[in-house]
Amino acid sequence: HISPSLALLHEIDHSIAYKISKLGAWNLSQSLIPHFDRLEEKRVIAGFDISTPEKLEEVKEKLKDQSPEAVKGAVKILLNRDADGLENKTAKILDESQRVNHHAPPGHEFVMVNDPNQS
Repeated sequence: HISPSLALLHEIDHSIAYKISKLGAWNLSQSLIPHFDRLEEKRVIAGFDISTPEKLEEVKEKLKDQSPEAVKGAVKILLNRDADGLENKTAKILDESQRVNHHAPPGHEFVMVNDPNQS
């Protein structure tokens, strides 16, 4: 499980994306991917490697086919590198568990890395 403070940070990061671009945030929240359900959840929790133009193009290809404005807004959010994977970056600093998925399957815990409560 994540701490209440990380859960709050997670939700604040969603609101920052919305402030940067409403259409972009909507696009990211509608673009489905494995493990995290949506691109927006992966952005907030674990982030993306967009260190090269080619890697950014790979991520852009995953964006749901929306209007050019929505894609442009989503890319603007993704280029905000300070927020990329903010939840796990903060968890690491606080020595808390880091997530490698968004929702756990029914009857299971979140899949975590570096969880001090798991052997």
